[in-house]
Amino acid sequence: MAYLFLIFTVWFATFCYYFAPELFVYLNTACLAGFVLVPVFLYRLIRFLIRMEQTENFSFFHYIVPAALILLMLVWSFFVPAGYQLALVKSHKLSLAG
Repeated sequence: MAYLFLIFTVWFATFCYYFAPELFVYLNTACLAGFVLVPVFLYRLIRFLIRMEQTENFSFFHYIVPAALILLMLVWSFFVPAGYQLALVKSHKLSLAG
């Protein structure tokens, strides 16, 4: 369920990036968390499905780098004012016309 929720979060945040940049400013950390954690959870899911009666040796150290990236993005979001973040998102938004 965690994997499916992360996929939903990534798709929803990507949709908000294009069509609701004001909402994306508040979801940018969740979007990054989804992009970073999806491969970790996908590996765990595949490993669980094909483990063939073996114990799983998946250390919690695999979560340190993704957690550090998410924490860094969260700290960055607190220090950059929402107005600047919104201007940044709107300036990098692709034109959907044509």
